[in-house]
Amino acid sequence: MPIHHAQRQHIIYSLDALVYQLHTLSFLLSPSIWAYLCRVSSQFQFSRPRTLDSSRTLRFWYLVIVFFNIGSVWSHAAQGAAHGRSVILDFVGLAYTPSKAHLLFLDFLIIFLNMLLVTIAFETSLSSAMPPNTPDPLLPSITTSPMPLLEETPKNVDTPYVINIRLSTLFYRLRYPPPPPPPHDSSTEDLLPLPITTSWQTRSALGLLSRARQARTQIRDAAIARARPADTEAGSSTVEENVRTPGGIDTDSGT
Repeated sequence: MPIHHAQRQHIIYSLDALVYQLHTLSFLLSPSIWAYLCRVSSQFQFSRPRTLDSSRTLRFWYLVIVFFNIGSVWSHAAQGAAHGRSVILDFVGLAYTPSKAHLLFLDFLIIFLNMLLVTIAFETSLSSAMPPNTPDPLLPSITTSPMPLLEETPKNVDTPYVINIRLSTLFYRLRYPPPPPPPHDSSTEDLLPLPITTSWQTRSALGLLSRARQARTQIRDAAIARARPADTEAGSSTVEENVRTPGGIDTDSGT
């Protein structure tokens, strides 16, 4: 799990909720039900891109964002607000018609926040699937001075930044997509114990088999214990019969 994973997930959920609100605001300023439904129905995938399809690159998701927003941008740039008057929550309307610049600014803000959202979600999910020694592109880069300092200053290892998105790293990711993460090795050490991961039917069946095996072992041990005294008595009587008393008469010879 990468560092600051919980904080990044909180940022992802907050950005996702903010973009939903901006979609609604754009609809209230320029009511177009088809554009609103198209935007809202496609918004869920930008907060979990690698969960839906881990083989897609970050460049693909940028194109998806542009595809689902280009219709609204074109409509607002060519025609302005729909029906010439905007709608607010009480459905009375505004005293003025929103300008094209106002609507286009809102559209480009939605596109920018969606790109920021999908970048954070993509890199966070990719870092979670990568080995622990893989550098995190969202963390600030540590720069080392080529000239040694005369006085050593205490170095602060913990950075206060949760996310540091650099344009150079982002452009490099777009030009050269990262390789897919290695397959996860689910060893037995990482798994939970069997009584927790199995259902109650499996646990009861395993318990019955274990008790039956113990019962068979006890019966076999008891039979062996009972057979040992009988073998000992039979062996002692045979020895007594085979012992010949000096001066006695051998009954087996018939004399």
